[in-house]
Amino acid sequence: SYFTESFAMLSQLLLLEHLYRSSRNDNDRRYFLGRLLDDALEVYRNAYESMIEQQIYDSVGAGRTLDADAIERLTQQTAARFSTWFGPESERQYAWVQPIQFFTRPLYRVNYVLARLLALGYLDQLHRDPTGFRTRYLQLLRNGYDAPPDVLLQRFMGIDLRNESLVNGAVAVIAAWMNN
Repeated sequence: SYFTESFAMLSQLLLLEHLYRSSRNDNDRRYFLGRLLDDALEVYRNAYESMIEQQIYDSVGAGRTLDADAIERLTQQTAARFSTWFGPESERQYAWVQPIQFFTRPLYRVNYVLARLLALGYLDQLHRDPTGFRTRYLQLLRNGYDAPPDVLLQRFMGIDLRNESLVNGAVAVIAAWMNN
């Protein structure tokens, strides 16, 4: 799911980036930049929610049941690694109740993390080498699914899901928008 989702997320980011860059009105530019950053920064929320969910499943799998207070502590500790809004004395309590995928599609949230990292990674490539990116991306889309996604990503886009350069490229794109 993360593979095809990354194409949709790239389209969303491209549209928002175009609206941001092409707007003539300062208020519109600020609005679209805010939307662009909100969309891109979802990677952090999805990441900590995925980690919390995995930790809950790991605890249950190891025979340790967690009550609401234990899940709250786990949420605050984990989310604090990603956001200053969480941690001891946080006003953001019971955030673990909110993500509907915890209940409707267990362990699915990690797909959003990978998809958004890929979409931002594609944008990083597009910003650095527009012509080369277009060629590689179109080849990837035209190829179809004759191999697992990680193989296709490596073959066509030079992306290794296990390499930290994917995260570094995503952060570079976000930082560039923030520094505009």
